[in-house]
Amino acid sequence: MDEKCTGTYITQRPKIIYDTIDGTIHRKSVRIPAAKRPSALEPGQIPIIWHYTTLDVLESILKTNSIWASSLNSQNDTQEFSYGIELFHSEATKLYESRFISPKTKELVRDAIRTVDKIDITHCFSISACLERDSTKLWSSYADVIDPVSIGFSAYAALTPRQHPATHKANDFFKGEWRKVIYDINQQRIFISEIFGLIDEMHNREENPVIYRKKLHTVSQTILCAIAFLKSPDFSHEEEVRCVFLNEKDGILYRNGAYGNTPYIEVISSYATDDNTKHERHNESLLPIVSIVVGNSINDNIQKIKQLLNRYGYTHVTAEKTNCHLRAKMG
Repeated sequence: MDEKCTGTYITQRPKIIYDTIDGTIHRKSVRIPAAKRPSALEPGQIPIIWHYTTLDVLESILKTNSIWASSLNSQNDTQEFSYGIELFHSEATKLYESRFISPKTKELVRDAIRTVDKIDITHCFSISACLERDSTKLWSSYADVIDPVSIGFSAYAALTPRQHPATHKANDFFKGEWRKVIYDINQQRIFISEIFGLIDEMHNREENPVIYRKKLHTVSQTILCAIAFLKSPDFSHEEEVRCVFLNEKDGILYRNGAYGNTPYIEVISSYATDDNTKHERHNESLLPIVSIVVGNSINDNIQKIKQLLNRYGYTHVTAEKTNCHLRAKMG
């Protein structure tokens, strides 16, 4: 790749557009400043993403018009987040040792590493979903659950923390959007390089050291959120998408679960959501739910779910049974 390097960072570099849902990276050689944030999801790609859970949780979601985003340090796989951290450190070290960057940029990279290491990931929260409406692998993980369901959310409607919606809308990097997890190692490295381009651009704009330090903390938080989208290629079959939030203020709640005391925040429909989304917004307070798929169960829950949808104002949401008869096969 032909790149012209200056004393700070790469000024002649490939334009990289990271699609939030389909995960593809399109490259085109143009002259641009340091990296821009990943582009927003374009209409016409994947209209619905699916959150697998239980009937009891679904009822709570409908009743409160909110969904829980759990802390990243309370994921099922405790090693999941460390994968992204280790990759970040590896790429940061390569950049730090590069002969193409100036002492100022070396200082920036070093500071970013130190700041990321100091941030408490307890304050980084995520909601997981899947691209598949009827995922055999995900239904199998609910094989012992009496009433499993899959909730279809509009992929275009933004979400926001209940306690601090205005603060989150100011976060220019994620904006409460669903984004596809990156499993390919080469795409992960490119994504990390774009993050460093972002902080390098910030560094070049800000000469005041006090303001620079404050901005570095903010950007380091963004790096942590970005790392949440990096997973080992071994898990590529999951086809996972995530919605990630940062909350260092009040509004953090706790629940007891299989993995101990789990911090979480309540997430609601964003009032800033564009009306051009695929979700038909009957009520701004409603979550952007468009469909419910009922998993194989010992109970026939279609009628019960329709009653719940009507009771809580989600009359436009459809409910249907899964086409995956996993439970019957297991019997």
